[in-house]
Amino acid sequence: MHIRNAASDEWVRAYGASVLPILPCGSFPEAPFGAMWAELQPGERSNANNHHETETLFFVEGTGIAIVDGESREVSPGDVVCVEPFQAHSVQNTGTDKLRYLAVYWEDARAFANATDGAREEGAPSYILVTATPPTVNGELHLGHIAGPYLAGDVYRRYEAMRGRTVFYQSGSDENQSYVVTKGAQKGWSPVETARWFGDRVELALQRLDIRMDVYNRPATSPHHTEFTREFFLRLYRQGALVAKRAPALHCERCDRYLFEAHVAGLCPHCGSGSDGCACEECARLNACVDLTAPRCKHCDGPTTEREVERLYFPLSRYETLIREFHRSVAMSPHVSALCAQALEEGLPDIAVSHVSDWGIPVPVSGFEGQVIYVWMEMCAGYLAATQHVADGGAIERWECVWKNSGARIVQFFGFDNAYFHALLFPALWKAYDPEIRLPSAFVTNEFYLLEGQKFSSSREHAIWAADFAASQPRDAIRFYLGLDRPEHMRTSFSVPQYQETVRSELFGTWVPWLNSLGERVAAEFAGRAPATGTYTPGQRAFLGALLVRVRRVEEALRPETFSLAVVAEELCGLVRSARRFGTGERYLAGVTELSAEHRTAVALELLAAKALAMTAAPLMPDLAAQVWSALGFGDGGPTRWESVPAFVPAGQRVHGLRSVAISAPADAVGTDAVADAIAPSRQFVLEVTT
Repeated sequence: MHIRNAASDEWVRAYGASVLPILPCGSFPEAPFGAMWAELQPGERSNANNHHETETLFFVEGTGIAIVDGESREVSPGDVVCVEPFQAHSVQNTGTDKLRYLAVYWEDARAFANATDGAREEGAPSYILVTATPPTVNGELHLGHIAGPYLAGDVYRRYEAMRGRTVFYQSGSDENQSYVVTKGAQKGWSPVETARWFGDRVELALQRLDIRMDVYNRPATSPHHTEFTREFFLRLYRQGALVAKRAPALHCERCDRYLFEAHVAGLCPHCGSGSDGCACEECARLNACVDLTAPRCKHCDGPTTEREVERLYFPLSRYETLIREFHRSVAMSPHVSALCAQALEEGLPDIAVSHVSDWGIPVPVSGFEGQVIYVWMEMCAGYLAATQHVADGGAIERWECVWKNSGARIVQFFGFDNAYFHALLFPALWKAYDPEIRLPSAFVTNEFYLLEGQKFSSSREHAIWAADFAASQPRDAIRFYLGLDRPEHMRTSFSVPQYQETVRSELFGTWVPWLNSLGERVAAEFAGRAPATGTYTPGQRAFLGALLVRVRRVEEALRPETFSLAVVAEELCGLVRSARRFGTGERYLAGVTELSAEHRTAVALELLAAKALAMTAAPLMPDLAAQVWSALGFGDGGPTRWESVPAFVPAGQRVHGLRSVAISAPADAVGTDAVADAIAPSRQFVLEVTT
């Protein structure tokens, strides 16, 4: 007999409560369930927890509230709460005495599988809105930008469209940034000229890489952006969500300029890295400018002074509870989760949402003339304004049809350096503006992409410009390589020789030869028509099973919660290699009369692999997918429907074009000079064009 007394001194702190583990214990090391006593003192609340086990809570003392997936119920002695796998749950003591309950939990394979499948599908949303952070138009898009949110958002949009979802993809130019002013000054251009020129180049890069957005919002020409932002700001002010406060601000006496963002640089007060004003690119934490170490004016490199300035602030700490609740439901990377947890633990700041400047949207509040709306608040409102452009096209009635629709899903793509704004500031601003706004269900982020070991930088022109690079290289090759090398959870570095070698060995050395060879064999052995399957060998059955597993892995990698273009590209490569190996071995069956049925099966399976390649590659490599799809006899335009279990190419269907599948550079490619022009002057390379 083993007895553990609840009055013992073995209680520990865990899950935000005092707990006494009961099972498993020494007497029952392999108990089929676990159990523990838990106690909460008056006012305490346990941490929100979710796990794969099924759990039951038996309340024996005190009163409180049990919260399961946002649903709250009062509990008292005798009540029992059942929690299914992955349901977020916590308990709060609302009484004046301690609250005690017994937690019993166990693994239920069927319930766990059902919960996993449910998380995968989540029902059919009425709309899916995909957003990518508007790029600052102080330079062109470089390959680092493309490898981040823009290609990823396009791939996800294409995938969801193939699944039959109504999906919109939006972004736009971040024109009112102070960086536009400083870049224009370097070039002798006005901010308007700078924003217009680089905005055009950004759109050209997206077009050349076939990154299709339903809306690319240009604030200067948008009929909604400025007015929506002003109304957004005014409503927050009138509702008391913004407060006026006098506080020190940095000033350059020599330039007689208020210093913030691009106008000042120093060392980050959080991580010690070099940082501009307001936010650190390295650790993604915010700063108040005055807390920078050794700040210098970026115009004259002179020292700064402090002056008191009255500005409008958004007290983010008021929304701590709301933000914590939101973080329990939104999917985010461990890096973003850690950033948010650290920021919440240290306390959320009052964020200045107006700054002294003559570039930007003027603050629409009397007494703050000469100040503009902070661009990150503008971007928050701009996401809603951009969706109104979708409505202008007739797809929806108004922006609220998505943002206030319980059946809609919002997935945001952005770099880690923008995580504080998207994960902490924006949710609070949106809910302060309108509590009925639905917050995003997932954040898909990326780390910095390096060029030869250093950060891509538009301002320093250490970059390979996407628009020019795509003018001389096959865009599918660029999309494939950037997906394969995408900096998802760690920084990766672009190398021209590595790009060349990977494209040559994979696409030109493996993919195209396999497809061409398959086409030649179908033409020679089956008169150019898909054979019907016959008898299966054990190896053929195994190949079919492995092929379906690869399709499932690609599906998993295209879900927002587990999004990974690197996994997608790796699985595509694996599919081609395994199909090529399979086909090479199965060729020995050709011409053997007794094995003709097995030979038909082998070739039909290879054609199925080619079809699966076209379908799974379509979101990432639409040009190649369209070629293969047409070559298999399914018509032009590429796959339009996703098949979790791909059907075989119909027996007898004419397979006429696999022998001519190719990956080509654009028709107007002009050779190595164009590639050299695509690379910023500070990093010149010569890249051989392969067609």
